[in-house]
Amino acid sequence: DWLDARGESEAAGLARRYGQHSALGAEIVLPGPVGERNVYALHPRGRILMRPATVAGLYDQMAAVLATGNRGRLEGMALPHGLPPRVAAAFVPDAAEPLAAALVEGDAMPVAEALAALDGRIVPLLAMGESGYPIELLLEEVSISINTTAAGGNASLMTIG
Repeated sequence: DWLDARGESEAAGLARRYGQHSALGAEIVLPGPVGERNVYALHPRGRILMRPATVAGLYDQMAAVLATGNRGRLEGMALPHGLPPRVAAAFVPDAAEPLAAALVEGDAMPVAEALAALDGRIVPLLAMGESGYPIELLLEEVSISINTTAAGGNASLMTIG
């Protein structure tokens, strides 16, 4: 709505598409043996580096970050003025938080080199494709297995031997 109010209908449309296609929060209970509960879920990755080259690119990267529940760290450009407080809060700088991924518009080589020089894990670098950023890569797969027998489930299963 904020983008629409600024006359940025194309950016608003793309932001809505990201929101509609985001699998954020998806959770599936998987089959497993008796006494075990297995859950597959998609969660936000964390802090996403944003390196736009244009204002349209900035809006696109912001929408991708927001649609996937992540937080953004913007470099090379300032955030637009007048953002809704909930939106602006997702882009508060936090240099201490490690990067989980990076979005780049334009020449990716300098960003790739900077990411390669960082200590720690490898940071995925995503460039925009024909239909935007691959937002599924901004989500983290989480698999949880719970022993329901030990957690107060069917205790008689423990005596079977």
